[in-house]
Amino acid sequence: MAFDNLFDEAMFAADNEIIDAMGVNAVIDINGIKTPVRGVFDNPDATATFKTGGRVQTTAPTLFVKSHSVDGVKEKDLVVIDGESYWVEKIGPDDTGSRVLTLGTGKPGKPAAGVPGPKSWSGSE
Repeated sequence: MAFDNLFDEAMFAADNEIIDAMGVNAVIDINGIKTPVRGVFDNPDATATFKTGGRVQTTAPTLFVKSHSVDGVKEKDLVVIDGESYWVEKIGPDDTGSRVLTLGTGKPGKPAAGVPGPKSWSGSE
């Protein structure tokens, strides 16, 4: 990979070290192929609970990955980490060879039990 400057090259090396040292193994269904991926998973517990019994998830889990390891990934692709199902909600831009995938909980179109989510996807019934 060619870099514009020494800083970008150093960040690429640092990101690779962080992913290798702190990463977890995940499987992402990319174009129908279960693809093993290593990335740093962050699943903040930021659920707001209301006195009436409702709750809202105020932040989303993320997976920081090497960009080349997720070539072809699309929104709504299934992601499995430690036996838990997530789906790709947003694909962050490539930043010197790495990117952040923002994840939804549960399976695409079926949020995890007790977590508010969409009832259907646009264009689907």
